[in-house]
Amino acid sequence: MLADADIKSDSPTKTMTWIVIFSIIVFTAIIAGVLFFTWQHQARLSHEALSESRNEAFPEDDDDSKKEES
Repeated sequence: MLADADIKSDSPTKTMTWIVIFSIIVFTAIIAGVLFFTWQHQARLSHEALSESRNEAFPEDDDDSKKEES
């Protein structure tokens, strides 16, 4: 059945092979960049939330530090 098929399939050219390879590399780089910057943004938000919570739980009064210096 397959021997009777008139489908002609040539192997891809060297140029097309390199285009596919570079396309995969660029796609992977774009995905990596998106994931990295998303992770960086989430890390910054987490850091800000933790700092804010720490400052609310343990406030630093400037008046207390001035009293200790006197």
